[in-house]
Amino acid sequence: MTFLRFVFFVSFVVMTNFVVSTSGQTFRGSVTTVEIPVTVTDSSNRLITGLTKDDFEVFEDGDPEPVTQFSDKRTPVSVGVLLDISDSMFGRKIKDAEMAVEQFLTGLLDPADAFFLMTFNHQPRLLFGWKTEPSGVREALQPLKTTGSTAIYDALLGLRKG
Repeated sequence: MTFLRFVFFVSFVVMTNFVVSTSGQTFRGSVTTVEIPVTVTDSSNRLITGLTKDDFEVFEDGDPEPVTQFSDKRTPVSVGVLLDISDSMFGRKIKDAEMAVEQFLTGLLDPADAFFLMTFNHQPRLLFGWKTEPSGVREALQPLKTTGSTAIYDALLGLRKG
């Protein structure tokens, strides 16, 4: 940890000296490449795959711009999952919701994706923070009991304040 503090300190001193030495100067820059992530679906909301850069047209201020780089690789996502455990979820509803959450987090996300899982009723409860491994999802969901009122806005505000 001491080494990291040293590296941070040196970086801070170097950056401070750079900022001080360049004050009063004008910085000019330009952007030559702009990344535009897209998802293409058909009229039934099904994913369309196999597209190439020739399938796209990009315009800036009405003028066509060339597509110089193209990748059809999936982009990692970060997802927060909120699960209602209030009295309104009693019985089959909570079991169905738990199963859906487990299937989503363990079966549909890629290893590069990150997620957190939080429950709420009248107050929020973070089951686990950001992670990429789905291990522990089932164990975190099993002991949940429905109780309390549904107050998602209050729960989110409480989380923000706390």
